Amino acid sequence: HCEFRMRHKNGNWVWVLRRGKVMTWTDDGKPLLMLGTNQDCNKRKLAEEETRKIAQELRVILNTLTVGVALLKNRKVQWSNAAHDQIFGYDYGGCTGLDTLTFYGDEESYNRLGNEAYERNVKGETYAADVVMKHQNGSAIHCALIWRTVNPANIDDGTIWMIQDISARK
Repeated sequence: HCEFRMRHKNGNWVWVLRRGKVMTWTDDGKPLLMLGTNQDCNKRKLAEEETRKIAQELRVILNTLTVGVALLKNRKVQWSNAAHDQIFGYDYGGCTGLDTLTFYGDEESYNRLGNEAYERNVKGETYAADVVMKHQNGSAIHCALIWRTVNPANIDDGTIWMIQDISARK
């Protein structure tokens, strides 16, 4: 199958999905009979383009923020903006795949905060706390952390961290 643009009889350009199959072959291996369909896929293609545009706009917005933002699944970073990575001393993209234990000073804090946040998040509530976290170089960072589940009905959909370095206030 293939997708391509063609001019509609009304003069507009539309996206078409073409599917076809050779039904009969000649004795020397050449196609003899082919069947196929053309299907208007214009609405889907326009929706895909709009989705790409919105995703790009959101990337720009998120990477312009001075507040760190990250998407976590099973307490591993799936995506983070530049400010998040910078707070922890990483180059942009350097936090992707890291377990959030990396950002805590100790495992006890990691477990305690995780349990506290979980209790609130499964109820659809937001968890917020001032916490001491750990920079990549091992130094302590005082942070304001806000933690919310994407979908309280299914925590596996992930959580969003918003984090701000408040060390200068401490």
